[in-house]
Amino acid sequence: MLTKKEKDALRQILKDAGCCQEQADRFLGCRENKSCGEQLDILSDYRRQLLDKSHQVQRQLECLDYLIYRIKEGKAIS
Repeated sequence: MLTKKEKDALRQILKDAGCCQEQADRFLGCRENKSCGEQLDILSDYRRQLLDKSHQVQRQLECLDYLIYRIKEGKAIS
């Protein structure tokens, strides 16, 4: 059984990581049930989501960098 202090600390870590309330509740429920595999699944799934978003933002930055480069060089944009 988790203490209130442990639950609060875990909830804060999950919040800081950007997890929503539902993810935090699911994680804590698995934690209470000592379901390590499910805890890892929840965290791994969320990590994968964040990584996908990161890659999308990286592609957007590359597009902007290309446009900035072309404008600075006075080159046609095609």
